[in-house]
Amino acid sequence: SFEEFLKLYPFFNNYDPDYFQKIDGFWEVPVCLKEELILLLNDKDCAYDVRIQIQQFLEER
Repeated sequence: SFEEFLKLYPFFNNYDPDYFQKIDGFWEVPVCLKEELILLLNDKDCAYDVRIQIQQFLEER
């Protein structure tokens, strides 16, 4: 469920749930959001915990 997904990746509580679609068992997001996440990964001001969540999310795709 999406609630379980948010428990694994609480960072995504800040995003509109409409961005997320479950496809073949994975929660997917549009390319524009993936690009935004990659920019956040490269932001030195991004919190460590947030960076880890983003990395794990992107690695599973």
